[in-house]
Amino acid sequence: MRKSIGFLLFIGIVGGLAFYMLKRYASDLVPPSKNIKQYLPLNSETLSPMEIFSDYKMDLFADLKNQKPKVLAFDKNGTLYASITKQGKILAIHDNDHNLKSDNHTVILSGLDNPFGLAFDNNYLYVAESSLISRYAYDYQNFKATSKKILIDFSKNGNDLTGLIYVLTK
Repeated sequence: MRKSIGFLLFIGIVGGLAFYMLKRYASDLVPPSKNIKQYLPLNSETLSPMEIFSDYKMDLFADLKNQKPKVLAFDKNGTLYASITKQGKILAIHDNDHNLKSDNHTVILSGLDNPFGLAFDNNYLYVAESSLISRYAYDYQNFKATSKKILIDFSKNGNDLTGLIYVLTK
């Protein structure tokens, strides 16, 4: 009888733990009910199968025509920016009527050396390129980056920063 009570107690603890784990993590184990490919424009390809949960919606925000953005960032006004690494430029992607569809885009900077990082702080735009990190005075109303100041220059050592992560602090 004593062994039976111990066994039932063990089963109750294991069952309770299993119930807790399933309740907490079951949604991670069940694949989403929609496949993203059905929402992409014709002939679009994703690099891996992406799916979204049934209570979410995904839509195309901007078609940058094979410009392949690497890093995205938002400024303080909510404008989306993208670094187009292979083409050496930074774009501001506008949604003027706030309908979650891009209306157009502006080239903010060009001629950069593989820009791969973007950050905004007050009225400054920070850009990480292949061998340097720069700060620009940034005009949010007119989308103009001016007064480039190189903060870190690794080109003298022949280093490439693209595989590294840096944190800039004041």
